Amino acid sequence: MLKQKNITPDIIIDYNYDYSLFTPVAVIYVRPETNKIPYEKAIIKGIQNHADVIYMANINGQIFLKNALVIEHHSSEFRFAIYGKEEIAKYPEMIEQFEDHFKVKFQEAEIIGSFEALIKLKITQEEMFGIFVESDEFLRFFGQTIKKIGNYYVINYDMPALIEKYTPETDVFAIAIKFKDEKSSFKEINFSVSNEITSNCKSPIIFSENQKFNELDWIEKVKRTYHFSRNHLVAMFDMIDFVFKAGGRHICYEETPMGNLLVKNGITIDFLKKIKEHPVVYIMKDGIKRLVNIVDEACNKNIDESITLVQNAFNLNYA
Repeated sequence: MLKQKNITPDIIIDYNYDYSLFTPVAVIYVRPETNKIPYEKAIIKGIQNHADVIYMANINGQIFLKNALVIEHHSSEFRFAIYGKEEIAKYPEMIEQFEDHFKVKFQEAEIIGSFEALIKLKITQEEMFGIFVESDEFLRFFGQTIKKIGNYYVINYDMPALIEKYTPETDVFAIAIKFKDEKSSFKEINFSVSNEITSNCKSPIIFSENQKFNELDWIEKVKRTYHFSRNHLVAMFDMIDFVFKAGGRHICYEETPMGNLLVKNGITIDFLKKIKEHPVVYIMKDGIKRLVNIVDEACNKNIDESITLVQNAFNLNYA
């Protein structure tokens, strides 16, 4: 019997980072349909004045399939897209926000996951992904989305199309970058990359021809074309999934800058794994116990604030 070949990423620049002094990092990767040279060039040009590349690789589609990498990376969104109403029902805060926004009783609403919606609506993944609705028919909350299509409230409408794009032929360009100035913001560098991509007619933004698309915030526009870590927690989780060492091994939490600091501050690896898969947690905020998506909550927080946030969740949910 022939031994199956071990498929590994094509690593162009080996991951390297000096842990003696914390410097912010981010991960950028293209979508399968934008894995083209003009996009790669624009990304590199966009970061060159702000950050240094500390890892670069092309990740083969078979790695995505073998490791269920897309599902693993979006495990929370995938779970809600499958179990939908049952997941929301676990959290009174989510039910309340749903009812306030859509003006309908939660129990009476036809709330379904996006995979079930494909069958009931008799549409394709791309058709569901491309449907634009008015603001009162769309809700983004606790890291999930609900889009009203017909009589159905569809949870995480984008998951089927996202997963479907990753085939054995897929090739994804991914880099990790280290900020040159620790005061630089994730949004600032992302905006620089966005400007480079949109300034070149050879690297168009996906869906840019749709009139409704122009009403979106610029961050929402570009995330359909490429991914950029939006905060320290996202960067840590991105690195766990997309940064590989020789032989195809994923790096571990202690090898990510944020994970290394969190472990030194008493946070367990087990808890980091838990919030990666289940980011909807309770924290104490303004003296009140509040439900948040900890990944969203970490936006616009510096490294010290991010560590305090995770410690807050750890003490309330795990310790």
